[in-house]
This record gives sequence, C-alpha cells and structure tokens, in this order.
Amino acid sequence: MIEIQSIALNSTPLFMDIFKQLKEAVSGNKLMEPIQQVNRIAKTVDALRSLLKDSKVSQSVKDMINGLMTLIKTRPNIAGINHYFNHFLLKLDPDNQPPVLKELLEVYHERWKNVDRKTAKLAFEHIDFNEEVSILLHGHEKSVVSLAELLIVEGKKVKVYQTISRPGEEGKQQAEKIAAIGYEVHFMEDNAMGQVLPEIDYVLIGCELILREDFVSHAGTHTLIASAKYYKRPIFLLADSRRILNTKYFPQNVLSSIIGDGKLPDRSIWKKAPDNIKIDNFSKEQIPNYLITKFILEDGVYTPEEIKDQTDKVMVGKFF
Repeated sequence: MIEIQSIALNSTPLFMDIFKQLKEAVSGNKLMEPIQQVNRIAKTVDALRSLLKDSKVSQSVKDMINGLMTLIKTRPNIAGINHYFNHFLLKLDPDNQPPVLKELLEVYHERWKNVDRKTAKLAFEHIDFNEEVSILLHGHEKSVVSLAELLIVEGKKVKVYQTISRPGEEGKQQAEKIAAIGYEVHFMEDNAMGQVLPEIDYVLIGCELILREDFVSHAGTHTLIASAKYYKRPIFLLADSRRILNTKYFPQNVLSSIIGDGKLPDRSIWKKAPDNIKIDNFSKEQIPNYLITKFILEDGVYTPEEIKDQTDKVMVGKFF
C-alpha cells in the first residue's frame, strides 16, 4: 500500500485519483494485481484523458474515453479496465490516431495478430469438408475469409453463397475477398436466402459481441438463423475471444456505449414518413445463443451452454 501512495504523490491529479480508486479496491480485496500494472494503466488513462480537449480527436473516441473514466470511478478493477480496453480498441480504426492511441493499437494488434487463422484452423478441423458442400455466408468476418483460404489450399470443393448483409452491405467486402481467393461466389440480397437454404449444408456467420445469453450481429441475422434452423442446417459462429463481453464488469451507461441501441436514422429508409408511422430502422440485433450450433473461437469450439462458462470466466487481453 505504501508503494501505491509513493507513486501517486509524484503524479498528475487524475493519476492520483486513479491510484486512490485502485488503492481502495486493493484494500477491499477486489484487486490483486502487481503494482507495475496499476502504474502502467494509470499512466495510459492519464494520457487518454488529455485527448478529451483535443479538437482533432473524433467524438466516438471521446465518448469511449469518457466511458473509461466512468468505469474507473465506479468499478476500479484492473480486469474490468483491461476488458474495456479490449472493446475500446476493437472498435478503433488505426489510421490517423493520436500517438497514445497508435501505441495502444500497436500492442493490441501484436497481441491478436493471426487470431483469425487460429479460428479458421479450428473450424476446418471441426466442420466436415471431406465431401463437396454448400455454405451460406452472412456479414463479413475475417475468420471466415481465412477459412476460405485454408479450404482452397486443401483443395476442398465448396459452393459459396453470400448475402449482401444490409444495411451496411458488408457482404460485398467478404464476397470480393473470397472470390479473389479462387472460389466462385453466388451473391444475393438478404431476402433471397430462402431460395437456397434447402440446398445449403452449413451456415457460417460472425458477430460483433458474444454475451452470456445472446450475441450481437447485423440486422437480418436472426431471420437467417431461424430459417436455417427450420431446415435443420448447422449454424456455426466464427469469431475470437475478444468478442466475449462479460457485462458484470460494466455499469449500465458504459455497457450501453459498447453495445449501442443499433438504430440508424429514420430517413435512411423513409425520408418523409406520414404522421402516425414510427420508423424502427435497426442496424443490429441481439440473438439468442441457443440458436447457434457451435461457437468456434481461436481457443476452442463451444456449445451455447459452454459459451456461458467462457463468458463467466472471460480472459481479458494483457495490453499493459
């Protein structure tokens, strides 16, 4: 405890406040981490806070930094802070960022490089591609593209169907990458999936977040999965453990900033709607985990029941 106090005395006001919060957590046996890590986190947070006054920093970055400040004040737990950084950095575009964020992103990307290939390898080992199969893809997930690369190297015959994945049309990016690998891709509107589902062998999707009971993905994913379940087609969700979000670490307002409400402006689907028409323009949705056949992450293959355990004991990345 004396070591924490001595470091804090030589720090900025926010740095001192962070140490005060973390010191109280240690006193309450809520935090049992080395002081070196506390030191690094506090310095990083102090540097991030300075960005709030920088006019060149985007509002979304400022919102995430404010969420971090709230987390530190309400739940000063190193595991929670690491977990927040995980999702904070997952959302950031590395281009044109201030030096402190660039440095964080370099460490982050080094920690997680090739993770999509690890997930793809497990998918290749778990899903039966020994015979010619048809797969239906929705959205854009790096692990799925890596799986396509592995399948082409192994000489597997696969018929690929890809939805456009509205409203963001991410499916176009994935279709282009898989076509460039060497597979012919049958590209279609989301609402045309019923035309091909009866002949599909597997449905492969990604996601934004994995929660204990459900996961967050593009709007339209729920309809696709429900239709695939009707035809008794296996549904595999490919992602990595960064996507796991243990909600117990975060107060509601911080949690909301990570998940979001998933709504887009009304005018994007109806510019001048008549009176008494309420526009619900969803860009993403939360879907029950029990609809998924298997979750394939870089560290294992899990049933919906098993993914609950993974969420409860979420392993956060060590970024400091």
